[in-house]
Amino acid sequence: MAKKEPKKVIAVELGDAPFPVAIWFNQFSVREKSEGKIVYFGLDSDQGLAATFSVFLEPDCIENSRSSILNFLDKVGGTPDDAAPEWRGPLEPKSTPSANMILMMATNDIAEIRLGVYAHGIAIDKMRAKEEVTTIRANPVALLHCKKGLIRHLITAIYT
Repeated sequence: MAKKEPKKVIAVELGDAPFPVAIWFNQFSVREKSEGKIVYFGLDSDQGLAATFSVFLEPDCIENSRSSILNFLDKVGGTPDDAAPEWRGPLEPKSTPSANMILMMATNDIAEIRLGVYAHGIAIDKMRAKEEVTTIRANPVALLHCKKGLIRHLITAIYT
């Protein structure tokens, strides 16, 4: 009988380098593309948009995070704010980074999104290695904060 190869596990950890972007947002827009989803975040103020950020979420990021994000949604509890805020601002970012890792958490009334990116090639190389468990580091892309009710709308928009 042939010896069965042990199952390889690749753990991806978000590195502890500073986030290149950190904003509070109170509005968002999700645009579906055949290759993934572009998510626009904005901080709307009385004088217009005070901050904006956009990110391209790779399809694998969305699918691989589905279970943990939907579990997070159940744990957050409560109900979303009355209605998702309508996007007020341009949808023409100067650049849109890509993310293939998304983590969410919440405390009290504030939700946090941490976006990261790792090299698929490094993950494949580690899969070929002899170790059963391997950890690779993702580089931070953005740190985003909002009210807990808004995160519920965002998750619904990404996963529907």
